[in-house]
Amino acid sequence: MGKRRKKQDMAGPIIFLIAIVMLAIAITGVCIDWISTTTTVGLSTTTTATLSDLFEINEKAEIENFALMASFALATVAAGGIATILYGCSLIIRLKLIKLVALLLGVIAVIAAIASIITSFTFCSSYSASVIEGWVESKSSPAIGAWLTAAGGLLCGISAALGAAKK
Repeated sequence: MGKRRKKQDMAGPIIFLIAIVMLAIAITGVCIDWISTTTTVGLSTTTTATLSDLFEINEKAEIENFALMASFALATVAAGGIATILYGCSLIIRLKLIKLVALLLGVIAVIAAIASIITSFTFCSSYSASVIEGWVESKSSPAIGAWLTAAGGLLCGISAALGAAKK
C-alpha cells in the first residue's frame, strides 16, 4: 500500500493573488484622475485633477470636505494593503492572531472603500459651483481614479477578509 498524497489547497494562494491585483487597482486609482470638472461658459470644457493635484490646491485654499475624502481614500489603500500582506503571511505562518488581524483590516478596508466613494460624491458636490445661473456653471464628479480606488479597495478587503476567515 502506498502513501496517499495530500492535495495541496490552492484556494489560499489564489485568493491572495486576487487581493494583490485588487490592491494594485486601488493604488492605481489614487495616482490617476480623481475628479472631472465640466465648466460651462458659453462652451463646455472638461478638466481633471488627481488626488495629488487636489492636495496642492487644498494647501492654498482649504476645500470643504477634502480632508475627509482624502482620509478615506488613503485609509482604503492602507487597510487593504496591510490586510493583504498579513493574509499572505498567514499562509506561511499559521497563527490565528495574524488571520484575525487580517480579517479585521479587510473589513476596515471594505468600510473605508464605501465611505471613500460616498465622500468623493460629497466633495464633488461642494466643489461644484454656479456663479451666474445658466451662464457660468462648474460641475464636478468622481473620475476613474475615485472609482478604481473604491472598487479595488472593496474587493481587496473582501478577498483578504474571506481568505483569513476560511479554515
